[in-house]
Amino acid sequence: MDYGESPEACAVREAKEETGVVVSHVTFRAITNDIFETDGRHYITVWMEGQHQMGEPVVNAPHEMSEVGWFRWDELPAPLFLSLENLLSGRCYPPADEESSG
Repeated sequence: MDYGESPEACAVREAKEETGVVVSHVTFRAITNDIFETDGRHYITVWMEGQHQMGEPVVNAPHEMSEVGWFRWDELPAPLFLSLENLLSGRCYPPADEESSG
């Protein structure tokens, strides 16, 4: 996040910078507690959800991703990033069973 930036504004900016996609109506989804044991790293990931407004996804940050695209939830490519694995499996706050399905 940039200094003084809200999580919603950060999500809009990051989506545009990293993938070229413009999103709006951004809301908080969840937080995952991501421990990368092999790397000795520990991150908290804030998951935001928004609506696609325009743009087709492209790789604008090749040091952070190898490809980007549109996928159905049940057809995501493998391997998944640990943070996304944690979100999809319900290892998040609030726990997935407390959320309404979206």
